[in-house]
Amino acid sequence: MRAPPEALDRDGNHLTRLRSLHPELRSLVRELSTALGEGNRPYSVLGERAAAYAAQMDRNLGEIDFGRLYLAGVRLENASHETQRLIAGGELPHMDASLGEKLASVIALHGVFILGTAEGLSAKLAEERYQRRPDEERQYRSTAVALAKQLQSRPDLVERDVASEVIQSASEIGAGRIAERSTIAGHATLRNVVISLAAGAIGSAILSNPALLLAAGGGVAAWFGGLAVNESLKKSGFFRDLTDRGGSAIDVATRFAHERTAMAFKAGLDRHAAFIANHEQVLTRLSAWWADMKFLSGMLDWFRVHRSAQSARTAAASEGSDASRIFGSRMVIELSLGQLANHLRDAAEARREARLPLGVLDEQLQFPPGGTKALLALGVPFEGMSVEVVGGDTAAIRILDRG
Repeated sequence: MRAPPEALDRDGNHLTRLRSLHPELRSLVRELSTALGEGNRPYSVLGERAAAYAAQMDRNLGEIDFGRLYLAGVRLENASHETQRLIAGGELPHMDASLGEKLASVIALHGVFILGTAEGLSAKLAEERYQRRPDEERQYRSTAVALAKQLQSRPDLVERDVASEVIQSASEIGAGRIAERSTIAGHATLRNVVISLAAGAIGSAILSNPALLLAAGGGVAAWFGGLAVNESLKKSGFFRDLTDRGGSAIDVATRFAHERTAMAFKAGLDRHAAFIANHEQVLTRLSAWWADMKFLSGMLDWFRVHRSAQSARTAAASEGSDASRIFGSRMVIELSLGQLANHLRDAAEARREARLPLGVLDEQLQFPPGGTKALLALGVPFEGMSVEVVGGDTAAIRILDRG
């Protein structure tokens, strides 16, 4: 039976059901977690999973991350199944009726609650569509765990609790009473982290590529505001000013007060890019297993091209050049190159060529005196254009034919 439209929020969550079940489930899981933590704690693994579930559920409804709650529920059910198996085999003591009732009630209520969320319903449908292939499942689990282990020692990329969650859920792919559910949950957790890493790497390429940055303009603020990057990056002055005030990345990055924090922010994203580059083979394998990971293949191709171009620009903007002396930092040089390229293209586009005095270009672009000449002396190619200095004081621009 469908929920009436007024019962759903904009994400498709069934608010009426969630509001009615949340207080009871929240209270019940608190009782379960407390009971499992008492005495000599014979069911320690189950207690850990109940505490992890309680940590997700014990908050206001609007603050619950339903994706993480779904995962916590899957892992709690897996731990319950394993505990019951060990009890039946005599390896653990019998569970008293009161504790067993609380555990069964939490698992039952969780199932009803999570199906009231768009995320839970989507996961349930994925479970039903998923066709198990044990051999492929083992290969996928092995690849996922290998990547997750690399993230454990990288708090600069992923928060420690998230990294721990990723490796634990990846290790349980194909496990439990309902193996499909564990696989879907483990995959979803890994996918979300991979998307975060990929977004950070793309952000690094955008901040390193003047053409991409200028094409996006002020919209870059919205892009970076949506990045699921490490909290330390989000706390940087550059990030806050860019997203809170909705400024252009170019304007914010080239302000003297933000130059240092802009460079620090970019360095953080560069670590995402380096991780992606160093684990390209693993990510390529992951992209082949799931339809919702196929984006990685195209992203890696795009990233490879722009990273190569970035290396050429970085080498050109080396310390000791006139551009370095005039503009200061490498980042400002790269951004200024982008501004110059766009200006030259606009000037030459109509007649396919133009000649502009270097001093006039300095004034129009608000560069320090000699800035345009120093940038052109770097020898960085301008896409779709031929640019050379003639007579020592004039830029000759010609638009190249495509093809």
